[in-house]
Amino acid sequence: MPAIGLLNIEYKRIDALIFTTAAGRRRLPLMAVIALAWLSLLLMFLYNPDHGPGHGMPATHHMPLGGMDFLLMLPMWWGMAIAMMLPTALPALDVLEELIDTARRKSETTGRSALFILGFVTVWFGFGVLAAALQWALHNQALLTAVASTASAELTAALFILAGLYQWTPLKESCLSKCRSPMAFFMAHWENGDRGFWNMGLRMGKYCLGCCWAMMLLMFALGVMNLLWMGLLTLYMYAEKNWIQRRWFDRACGLVLAGVGGLMLTVPHLK
Repeated sequence: MPAIGLLNIEYKRIDALIFTTAAGRRRLPLMAVIALAWLSLLLMFLYNPDHGPGHGMPATHHMPLGGMDFLLMLPMWWGMAIAMMLPTALPALDVLEELIDTARRKSETTGRSALFILGFVTVWFGFGVLAAALQWALHNQALLTAVASTASAELTAALFILAGLYQWTPLKESCLSKCRSPMAFFMAHWENGDRGFWNMGLRMGKYCLGCCWAMMLLMFALGVMNLLWMGLLTLYMYAEKNWIQRRWFDRACGLVLAGVGGLMLTVPHLK
């Protein structure tokens, strides 16, 4: 950590969303990137006549996907990573910028926040590669519909149950606690220099992935390019980290998700 004085920052002021504040002005470039990511997803959605995965990929199961189709899926998942996950990290970025400002006033060297952001996004880009591979495999096994949602009620139910049960696990709780307390995270894992900021971004990205991977997999159940559910899940993950910081809320949502999955297994044609 640069200096003990860095710990005297008021978190409530840091978490302000008003763009007239210094923190808000620093958010503008990131907000532009996030907006561009959402715009790119919208264009992908509109470009595909079936409102499926887009990019000119086949939308029917009898047309298996090849290696080029897999490569074309990657921009979609990477765009989803930026559009859905980067907003949830904005409060942590505010904390980091305030720490950098305080260090500069003391003539202390830190690092560039862009390296932290790059490390964070890199983790989710890695997830995007795995998610694209999963989509490719499910498509070729005829387990996805034309709109890239699961064609099997059992698979859909399993995804909901998985997401619901994961809400109750110690790993979820541990990762979520790090995402909810960015100041504590930086106190525990501070590293100076650009390489150190890159490492911190990777570490924060890993905690974020550990918190949200099961929710992201729900996109297979809801439709990979379903923009409405994409927005609702983004709002939920942001709220879970930054607004409703209560364990009962996480577990209640887990019960709802698992209950929905259970109903899909027991009630015919619910999917």
